[in-house]
Amino acid sequence: MASRSLILFLLIPLFSFTSILGSSEGLEYKPLPRVHIINALPPKSEPANIECKSRHTDVGERDLNVGDDFTWNAKERSLYYCRAFWGRFFSSWHAVQPKRDNGKAAVFWLVKEHGFFLSWDNSTWVKKSVWQTE
Repeated sequence: MASRSLILFLLIPLFSFTSILGSSEGLEYKPLPRVHIINALPPKSEPANIECKSRHTDVGERDLNVGDDFTWNAKERSLYYCRAFWGRFFSSWHAVQPKRDNGKAAVFWLVKEHGFFLSWDNSTWVKKSVWQTE
């Protein structure tokens, strides 16, 4: 009888803990976004050099011609930042911010002559950064 009581004593907390962990209330899975950086500089512009990384993930570096789309998937819930060089101009911005982009399927960046524009639907754009010069 004592062994049954001991088994029940050990199993009840285990089932309670398992049911708490298994509860999805407030713990909804949110996928990490797919990032698009689109070169929308003027026609015949020289390529823009874009490099992106997070603390643990180096996404890489690309020379983007006008119209090109540098696309990658965020692999961790972390801040991703990018640097861009275009002729004598340079800039940096946060391509993915976990709080800002939480639950978004995609993050779009439009690289234009007058700055860097953010969208989550590829149609409504907000200017977030500008080019700098030396």
